[in-house]
Amino acid sequence: MSGIIGMVADSDVAYDLGCGTTAQNYLGDDKCDMTVLSGGKLKTVSGSGPALSVFGSLDLSKYSGKIGIAHNSYRLDSEQPFRLKINGLEIAVCIDADKKVMDEIVTAIVACKNLRDGVRNSLRKIKDPFSLVAISNKEELIAARNNGRKPLEGS
Repeated sequence: MSGIIGMVADSDVAYDLGCGTTAQNYLGDDKCDMTVLSGGKLKTVSGSGPALSVFGSLDLSKYSGKIGIAHNSYRLDSEQPFRLKINGLEIAVCIDADKKVMDEIVTAIVACKNLRDGVRNSLRKIKDPFSLVAISNKEELIAARNNGRKPLEGS
């Protein structure tokens, strides 16, 4: 399990994303990441440790932007956000799911060549539980969660 957060605001979101991931440390305090849309480009900062120790020492003015996502996890092998470049479109996605589902979602986004259709196809096709937040350099923020398979249901 991991914590994910997405935000759109009239002012810079980096500080609030840092506070949000700090509040979600109970969902994972080994690794945290933040991506903000700044000047038409996605800027990412990642680090190991609790969110306060990673983001608290940064000059967040370097990550100014009004749209952003963040992630924290117990899994050090979770390289998030996933960064994709498709025909000039930059996408960052934070996913709370197992590795197999993460790969399926990324594959769906790449196959559709756009964020919205890739997420829509993932919601339709993937039966295992997941939630995600994603942003693109086209000023999109998408949050999604499927109902997923219940623990006692069959495959």
